[in-house]
Amino acid sequence: MSLTERKNKSQKVGLLDLPNELLFSIIEDEDMCWRDHLRIHQVSSRLFQLTFKHVYDGERDIFLHACSSANLDLMIECLKHRNVPTSHVWHQHEWCLTPLDILSFAFQDGDCSSGQYIKVAGWLFDNGYKTDQIVSSKDGMITSRVVSPLLLTMFSTATDTDDHRGICQAIEFLTSKGLGFPGSSQMLKRVSHRKMGDRRSGYRAFARDSGSDMEMILQSAFPPALFDLFLKNLFSDFGLTLQSRLAPNHLRDDVSPCEQTRLNDLVRILFDDLFAPWIYKGDSPSYFSDTFEAKIKLLVKNDGIAAYEQPALESILEALRRIEARQRDNNGSLNFERDGTWCWRELCVSISQTLVPDHRQYWIRHSLEDPPREIHFGVERRVHEFVRPRSWYPPDDLIAVRSTLLGRPLLGDAHDKLDPSWLEDRTQQDWVNMPLDAWNFIRLQGGSGGSRRRIVRRRLN
Repeated sequence: MSLTERKNKSQKVGLLDLPNELLFSIIEDEDMCWRDHLRIHQVSSRLFQLTFKHVYDGERDIFLHACSSANLDLMIECLKHRNVPTSHVWHQHEWCLTPLDILSFAFQDGDCSSGQYIKVAGWLFDNGYKTDQIVSSKDGMITSRVVSPLLLTMFSTATDTDDHRGICQAIEFLTSKGLGFPGSSQMLKRVSHRKMGDRRSGYRAFARDSGSDMEMILQSAFPPALFDLFLKNLFSDFGLTLQSRLAPNHLRDDVSPCEQTRLNDLVRILFDDLFAPWIYKGDSPSYFSDTFEAKIKLLVKNDGIAAYEQPALESILEALRRIEARQRDNNGSLNFERDGTWCWRELCVSISQTLVPDHRQYWIRHSLEDPPREIHFGVERRVHEFVRPRSWYPPDDLIAVRSTLLGRPLLGDAHDKLDPSWLEDRTQQDWVNMPLDAWNFIRLQGGSGGSRRRIVRRRLN
């Protein structure tokens, strides 16, 4: 054999050609990733036997890998070779991650379909594995039998109708297994940060990315069927409706001390639903108004809204119907630069009659009754109320977003475009009666109600 032939042969030596002593030194390397062990494990029956205890010894957790890839066959194979207690969890900071949590991460990341998720989750439930949300604290483990809040962020960023339907089916399956909705005492994200756009998308969100359970539910992508279930569970589990009265200073784990939804926060959420490019838009222009109308009807049906609140929500619905008509006139689409100012003004004007005078104390919220009733922890209150906006000047929201997208506002003299009387105060009279063009020019300088406004030269609409 020539030197070249011997060299080529030596280069082709694989794992199966190595002596056992050398194989063991490779396999027992503590720094080797368990995924590499798994790959070696699957090469041949000989290597399967040699690496058996290394793959299933619990240190390199193949059960974790099986859950994170929704591989039910591998999960079952694990149980044949090692004991995986049904109480098993993985610790990550203050959270204890259950097998269902790991599976949910895979679903959220798009690593498994809704059908796979339901199949594997069903196996976890049927075999008694942990499915609660678990937080570790100095007082011990705090468990909540609720759907993972991270899963609920998937509604808003569904890629299409089929994806949204699959997410709904997955959440409905979890609720059918006895999991409830996260409590109102925690801030819930409506959308995952990883799936939100940045400045390059040409849009910056108007609403906060997190809020109460009602703010999450009232976003367009949250299905009415699950809202109906939420309202029914509130009554069956706690004997409450959203209109139930709570005594002064009443505090309990299942009900937030003082939960309200500001109408101006609600219209910000709905505006993002219409224009944020990362948010699911439904399958027709009527999607937003139809969904909102269905939720109003559910609130009425389940004693979730007072008679003095219903007209305010119906006024928002009428604005959504007008926006729907504009969308149909534009071949079924909305464009932020073309339609944003008009749509924002329609939503804001729809709630203009509910504004609270500026002289009210800032920390006290007010009901939609006439005259307004003060709402705070120290007085009798309802489980949930829609409350009046306060110290709110809608053109500021619009211009702040546009200025951010531009990088910096372009300032100059535009007095020929504006009537000085429009700039005299920050009242309803100021912005409700202001011509649409003016909403694109006014920008707050400073931050207080008495600040004068600068004029943005560039007309953006």
